Amino acid sequence: MDAIESVVDPLRDFAKDSVRLVKRCHKPDRKEFTKVAFRTTIGFVIMGFVGFFRRVHESGVSDHDRIRYYGIRWVLRQAHLHPHQQHHHRI
Repeated sequence: MDAIESVVDPLRDFAKDSVRLVKRCHKPDRKEFTKVAFRTTIGFVIMGFVGFFRRVHESGVSDHDRIRYYGIRWVLRQAHLHPHQQHHHRI
C-alpha cells in the first residue's frame, strides 16, 4: 500500500498544481496579443537576416567586383538557399 501511495501522491500534487495554474491563466487581450505578435515578428526578421548573411558568408561571397557587376541576384544565387535542388545559373 505504501508503494502505491508513493506513486499516487506526486501525481495528485501535480494535478492540483496544474489545476491551480490553469485557473490563474488568462486569455491575452488584443493589446497584449499585438505586442507579443509584433515582438515575435521582429525576432523572426532578425534571425532571418542573421541566417541569410551567415549563409552568404559561408558560401564564400567575397568577390566585391562580381557583386557590383551582377548585383543582389548573384548574391542570392550564391547563398544556395535550396542546396538539394538543381539550379540553372545564367550569370
